[in-house]
Amino acid sequence: KTHFKNVFDIEQSNYLEFSINDFKPKIHNYFNLSLWINKKQYEDNKKLKHNEILNIYENSFSKVIKHQSANLENYSTLFSAGLDSSMVSTFLSKIYNKDVNLYYFESELDNYSKYYKKYLEDNKNFKLNKLKTQDKNFIIDLPKMIYHYECTAKEEASPIAFLSNLAKKNNHKVLLTGDGDTILGGSYTHTSFFTRSFLYQWKGSRFILKLMNRLSNSLLQSGAEPSTIDYLYFPSFFNLSEVFTNVMLHEGERLDQWKNRIDLYSFVEDKAERETQAFILDDTFYRFQRYMIRQDRACSRYSIEFRYPFLD
Repeated sequence: KTHFKNVFDIEQSNYLEFSINDFKPKIHNYFNLSLWINKKQYEDNKKLKHNEILNIYENSFSKVIKHQSANLENYSTLFSAGLDSSMVSTFLSKIYNKDVNLYYFESELDNYSKYYKKYLEDNKNFKLNKLKTQDKNFIIDLPKMIYHYECTAKEEASPIAFLSNLAKKNNHKVLLTGDGDTILGGSYTHTSFFTRSFLYQWKGSRFILKLMNRLSNSLLQSGAEPSTIDYLYFPSFFNLSEVFTNVMLHEGERLDQWKNRIDLYSFVEDKAERETQAFILDDTFYRFQRYMIRQDRACSRYSIEFRYPFLD
């Protein structure tokens, strides 16, 4: 479903089939992340040492970067100055030892150069392409943004589209992005649940955390235990946009989805560990399905391709 009447999306990992026999469309799923949840693999991974995990990750990510950047005439990234896009840019520079163009947006009210200045100085291969324009231009662009993006839910759509246009003018047709890493890592706030989950073993602290989460989730960002609350109306990381989307668009399916994530990790005995893994999986499913289209639609406006190494 979308926010528009009689307009529907085909979600990731699905394809549409139209039958000439009954003239009805059918949606088929060709990949399901749930199939990757495997007890033996999970237990084997837990036995690995820290350095072994890092080596596996580095080798795998190097192969992915090479695959994503194969046959490119130049190397470019959508750069936010954050950990994810910085990692992609660093691997590109390390593998090819050539110029890497970093496309970066900054509001006219901000100046974040102190955060990425040293990062750029440490690698002479980086070439920063900074877009800084009057913010009113994005308000003027709003009608076009809605037309191309088909939704007003993500305010960064216009800046991303403007960066795509800048890349097109520089003849950089493909940009690698860091999108997806936060999701695969369970997101910064979700992973904090594991370290604080022991607080839910006592009724007093559990009640206080739930109350604080209702009033302001930015205070502790610890969330509430989804198995004991209604995840539809009060998601563990409460925000008005998510509640509105869950109630008005998804019509109650979120709570059932959460229970399904818990069932997939039923082989994990420890409750805190089980629910933490379920959080990560739920975040992955939910964000992939709802939000990963944002950059594709924004860059397609100017016929630029974004690639996502963290999703490969």
